[in-house]
Amino acid sequence: MINELVGYEGKQFSDNFSNTNSSLCLKVDAENDTVYYQECYSQYGNFTGKNIKGEKRTDELRHPRTGLKTMTLHQFYGAAIGWI
Repeated sequence: MINELVGYEGKQFSDNFSNTNSSLCLKVDAENDTVYYQECYSQYGNFTGKNIKGEKRTDELRHPRTGLKTMTLHQFYGAAIGWI
């Protein structure tokens, strides 16, 4: 299981606790039961500030909160892989 989690380093995962619902896994530290990540824009999100017609967006644009974040391996497994 740990090798599977380490494979997520450098990849985006869905994160329901972030502003943008997307985060980037930076480091999986199995010894300390910690995963380091940061919030980012979703690869599917439109964060250009313009709508599909090229006009200014009128809906709320959610920006990632800055800073390094941490979660436990247990939490990360649920977020990145999902519970069955």
